[in-house]
Amino acid sequence: MSQDATMAVEWRLGKILAQRASGADPLSQSELARRTGISFTTINAIAQGNTARVDRATLNALCRELRVTPGDLLVYVPDAPAPPSKRRKSVDA
Repeated sequence: MSQDATMAVEWRLGKILAQRASGADPLSQSELARRTGISFTTINAIAQGNTARVDRATLNALCRELRVTPGDLLVYVPDAPAPPSKRRKSVDA
């Protein structure tokens, strides 16, 4: 399966961290990496939506540290419908 702009599942980690940045207990990507043992590079890729897959241990560590469920971290976004095809009208001879 090729990775393209019509990915149906999106990560919300970046939004969650941005919301928490202005709260009473701000949490940076670096601090999240330190607390979970997940590399900063992986945290950053997930936060930017630049990863095609994440293993269950990573998802579990994120959920545990952020006190969220997988449904809070991932959201289903339906693919945009394909544009109608432009068929040529047949010409009868």
